[in-house]
Amino acid sequence: MLVGCALIFGGQSMYRRTFLQAFLSTCAAQPLLSQLLMASETSKVNWFTALKPAHQQALSRQKPLLIIFGASWCGFCHKLEKETLGDKRLAQFVMREFVPVKLDFDKDDKAAKILDVEALPATVVINTEAELLARSTGFHEPDKYAEILQSAIRRQSEILQARHTQTRPS
Repeated sequence: MLVGCALIFGGQSMYRRTFLQAFLSTCAAQPLLSQLLMASETSKVNWFTALKPAHQQALSRQKPLLIIFGASWCGFCHKLEKETLGDKRLAQFVMREFVPVKLDFDKDDKAAKILDVEALPATVVINTEAELLARSTGFHEPDKYAEILQSAIRRQSEILQARHTQTRPS
């Protein structure tokens, strides 16, 4: 089953999806995290700070966009960045599986509104076609955050599998 933008954006799904696409083109957690994270050259997240170049990278790498909204005045945003996204294993996982984007809630208010961000810190994971893969608000420990991101990867696989099934000749 595909998650359409109606679920992301409520009643104005076609308008917002079209706008976003135009905007883009212009406890058992420890074993899970250990399984997800393999050795990588980087131990920190290299963030995009604008959606357009991030979307282009996501298209070329065929990876979902991991969009984090924060603000300078948000204490839990700093905590998420330092304690969770600063975790070496999680940073490696993020860099391997996503195109990471960090946006300022106050400066990138247009994107925040389109993606229905109302509380911080906010994590929104979308695929290159602006379909919602995961959403989370607030601070999470690295293992819990890895679970959220893994669910986004599973959702992406489900969408791709559904598309493949729909396009396969009968």
